[in-house]
Amino acid sequence: MNRIGREANSAEWTMCSLKVQLQDETGRAFAGFGAEDCEPIVDDALDAPVRWRRSGDVRSLTGKMVALQFSFLPEDKLYSYTLWGAS
Repeated sequence: MNRIGREANSAEWTMCSLKVQLQDETGRAFAGFGAEDCEPIVDDALDAPVRWRRSGDVRSLTGKMVALQFSFLPEDKLYSYTLWGAS
């Protein structure tokens, strides 16, 4: 499963809507993995799953160069992220 760990300082936390886009080395989103396909992450969580509406299986990207682009409001902060792979 694809998951993002996000740690927010609770004193500064406001409701936000974080989205993740998976893109190639040219900055183009992989089909089904664009920000518009991502279900918004709205929780202050250390282990929030990242899900895309049309595609969820990132195994199709195995062997490809993948960049992550995070989208959120300017007043929101992303302190960290963690990617976990299937074992």
